[in-house]
Amino acid sequence: SEKDPFIIITKKNTKILDNIIEHISKDGETNNNAPVLIIDDESDLASIDTSKDRIEAEEDPTAINKKIRQLLNKLDRKAYVAYSATPYANMLIPTVPSENTNDFGPDLYPSDFLWTLPIPENYLGPGKMFGITANEDGEIESKQSFFPGIITIDDTDEIYHGDNWVPIKREEQVIWEPEYLPESLIESIKDFIISTSIKKLRGISGHNTMLIHAIQYKIPHEAIWQLVSNEIYKLEQSWVNNSSQEMWKNKYDEFCEISTASYEYLYSNDTFEKDLFSWSEVKKEVKSLLKILNRQKFKIGGNQSTTIPENIRVINGDNKNYDLDYKKPNQDIIAIGGNVLSRGLVLKGLNVSYYLRSAKTQVADTVMQMGRWFGYRDDYADLIRLYTTEDLENDLAKIAYINASMYHQVSIYQDKQLSPEEFSPYLKTYDFQITSVRKSRDSISFQNNISNTLVQV
Repeated sequence: SEKDPFIIITKKNTKILDNIIEHISKDGETNNNAPVLIIDDESDLASIDTSKDRIEAEEDPTAINKKIRQLLNKLDRKAYVAYSATPYANMLIPTVPSENTNDFGPDLYPSDFLWTLPIPENYLGPGKMFGITANEDGEIESKQSFFPGIITIDDTDEIYHGDNWVPIKREEQVIWEPEYLPESLIESIKDFIISTSIKKLRGISGHNTMLIHAIQYKIPHEAIWQLVSNEIYKLEQSWVNNSSQEMWKNKYDEFCEISTASYEYLYSNDTFEKDLFSWSEVKKEVKSLLKILNRQKFKIGGNQSTTIPENIRVINGDNKNYDLDYKKPNQDIIAIGGNVLSRGLVLKGLNVSYYLRSAKTQVADTVMQMGRWFGYRDDYADLIRLYTTEDLENDLAKIAYINASMYHQVSIYQDKQLSPEEFSPYLKTYDFQITSVRKSRDSISFQNNISNTLVQV
């Protein structure tokens, strides 16, 4: 019946939002009085007004921001909750009322409350991976070391200055077709195979995924996919020929050393049984997994003789042969892609990430959202590996500082039961660009004379 509650799950699409507004307007009195809760997931994406200046924002806010405000303005009994892992842009929304409030409704500044969710002990987040927390006085404390599962890519010079890997110029990157895989990427693939094998022996059911994000452009993804497929085939053939047993044994010993160090870094007590097993047990799973990763399927649009690896997938929105469909149980997947693999996409059972980047200007919320390796890793946190550059490690550590400072500051106002309208939130930047220029259009940067640290308000 019309009185029954209902749920609408929708993308932030202007046409769909227009339809919802139109539906509410059909029976204004009834619908306006209905209690409505709007939960805006990834609320710092699209929902923020990114007009170039205050004048433009006053006259015509950007599309999604305008539609959300118009929707809220139609309702008399409503609650709007913005939800995000990177709320920097939300905290920097202007608090000054717009002259056109009657046309669009007020902007989406979180005027009633800012609330940080407690970080569970079993959550592997930036603070834990980079050993950074804020004490009760707000001072940032650091372990002076990173999570041992973070592997610094040591062939960066080859990757960025070689003939075939990651050209410097953007116009070359777009059409880039690499001819080989760097050694660090091959090693990360082996780590994925070992990590997944140990998980299976531990009895951890479910999916296992490896992320390869070398570049954001789509043409290189196909070439990398072909090279990875070829490498997996060579690894299986060398196993069948019994010519790689010593190499795998040495790799396993190295993996176990890092896993032991990772466990000691993360846990002060026996949180879970960190079984690593003997090589004779693990190698049976390695053999089986190599076979799984080489399993073929027919290519869409090809003839009956055209097959491609079923579990090595390009995920970039264009490739019709693959998606990240986890409907089949217990899949083992190597996912290759760029920006599609960043914000909002869940990579189930993510064990190993190989992450490079080529953008010159790094923005904190964008980099943080690309951190698919953060998450709940019950019973296998010691098996996680992140292969990345030293520059990105340092940037992620800075973002961990930013988060720790933000959490502490918000907790002070939570304890004092103050609303955001009663205080001006600030974000320590640590010389980092917090969010895009347009999202922080009305923020003010200044030097803190006490800590010599940049903050934004």
